[in-house]
Amino acid sequence: MITNYNTVEIENSKMFNKNTILILSSGLEERSLGTLYFLKNSKIIISKIIIFDYLEIECDENMMKMIELAKEVASDIFIQDNCIFSNPTQSLKSYFSENNNLYENDELITVDITSFSIPYYFSLLSFLVNKFKHNLINIIYATPESYADRQEDIDEIKLSEGLNKVAAIPGFQGLKKYSKDVLIVLLGYEGKRSLEVLNATEPDSVYALHGMPSYKIGTEEISILANKEFLREANINDGIFYSSAIDPFDTYNVLKEIVSIVKSKDSNANITISPLGSRLQSLGIFLYTYKNGDIQVAYPIPSSIEKGYSKGIGKIYAAKINVMSRSLHI
Repeated sequence: MITNYNTVEIENSKMFNKNTILILSSGLEERSLGTLYFLKNSKIIISKIIIFDYLEIECDENMMKMIELAKEVASDIFIQDNCIFSNPTQSLKSYFSENNNLYENDELITVDITSFSIPYYFSLLSFLVNKFKHNLINIIYATPESYADRQEDIDEIKLSEGLNKVAAIPGFQGLKKYSKDVLIVLLGYEGKRSLEVLNATEPDSVYALHGMPSYKIGTEEISILANKEFLREANINDGIFYSSAIDPFDTYNVLKEIVSIVKSKDSNANITISPLGSRLQSLGIFLYTYKNGDIQVAYPIPSSIEKGYSKGIGKIYAAKINVMSRSLHI
């Protein structure tokens, strides 16, 4: 079990100092600025800020504000333009090859995953571990003050539009064996995404993981209602599993339990996990699947991101992760 670190509110994290490098992404939501507002209000000056700017997302107003705040709280600012939402590897390789000597040994890496897409931050964390040997990384995530209302006809909060493809996240393709296919889905607010993954993978059996307790009282049922069609069609095995929506280490341990159940039934099962829930839950999936490289992580890449699906800046959480060495169980 992973029990070394806890998720805390940012005020109690004490993770920022003059040697901190903060990596974050531009975004459409106000909460993408949450960490920068915290640094400004706390009068903390850090070493560097690196901003990844998505080509497909037009967020000029937020981006201008992000740069303005970054200038107030960091000694140096670096901006990587033209990042491709659906192809994180390309822009990450480009950036890190051009900035090979960016990091000093005594600098601390903090990644704000609030506005990064899940495939993007999986790839980013992998780059940091593989290229710069940063196994200890600080993580920040800002919750919104509130989400948009559910669409009454489908009981979903609309976060995105269309489907580009369902694909394995680069570096998380897993190992294909001649055995049964098992799908584990971390439930999110868009039930249609769970169905897209289900239809693309056509598994022999399915397990579901739900965020409980939720990050905010009163939001616990949203994912269940949004995924009622998926849960019906998938014929879920062994009921629904639960892990905290804000604790990646809890998700890691529950996922470990699910995989143990799967392997007890078929030690050669091909396991695919789809992280469609909260960013911090998905972080637990990153930690587990990075360590266990035989598991595939699949994600439905949307055609576009919806603007205005959340409002304001809620609680900001911080966690320290220790990325274990990767192993393949062949």
